[in-house]
Amino acid sequence: MDRATFACSTAFFHDSSPSSQAAPGLPGGHVDFIERVDSFTYSDFFRDYLIPNQPCIFSAKFTEDWGSRRNWVTRDGKPNFEHLLQKFGDPQEDTISINHNWVNGCNVAIMWCFLQDELAAVQREINQWKDPMDDWHLQCQLIMKSCTGIDYKEFYNFLKVIAENRISVLEKGLDDEALAKNTSKAAISTLGMLHAVFDLKRTVKVLTSLSANEDFKKLDLTSLSPPPEALLHHLKAAIDTALL
Repeated sequence: MDRATFACSTAFFHDSSPSSQAAPGLPGGHVDFIERVDSFTYSDFFRDYLIPNQPCIFSAKFTEDWGSRRNWVTRDGKPNFEHLLQKFGDPQEDTISINHNWVNGCNVAIMWCFLQDELAAVQREINQWKDPMDDWHLQCQLIMKSCTGIDYKEFYNFLKVIAENRISVLEKGLDDEALAKNTSKAAISTLGMLHAVFDLKRTVKVLTSLSANEDFKKLDLTSLSPPPEALLHHLKAAIDTALL
């Protein structure tokens, strides 16, 4: 992410309300087809597709140098299970695929809005059992998880993993810069640093909303480590340090 894209994305999410960031409908069902690598940069992709949460399709020419194209399939186009098992897993072990890889800093707020809507739908459906059921709010979380694959506490841990990863990027960058030029300012000019700061700022926004959510506060949060307040403080401090 370059500085212009960072400024564009920051301005977009600063000026937009959460409801306006929801995935828009595709005009006429049109999806852009990206054919040439030399005329399409990551900044183009981030600005034109990630920020507005719009899909696009990459051509075979565009992805011909991707490692997944070379290693994950055989020459006849079939999955290369031998390579995948050798690289990513033991064939004797059960494997569960949890595909949250489509979530990014641009749409994590949409995911949070979706979870709130799903929980509200569950609460409406079983509202008649609210009074006689002591753990009604926990049952709502359980039912929501059966539909969405995640509940509020797991969503917190999901955000925590993202945050810790991005903080690691920032701290590594700052350490490298301190060794090279004895200053932290130059580190923010690198692609990874800017992207990490952007993701952290979006995580702070969603985590702040989650922490203030009444349904979240009804849960037993003592098992969360670090506590939400401590994690928020750490994230804000990391952002402030990176932007010095």
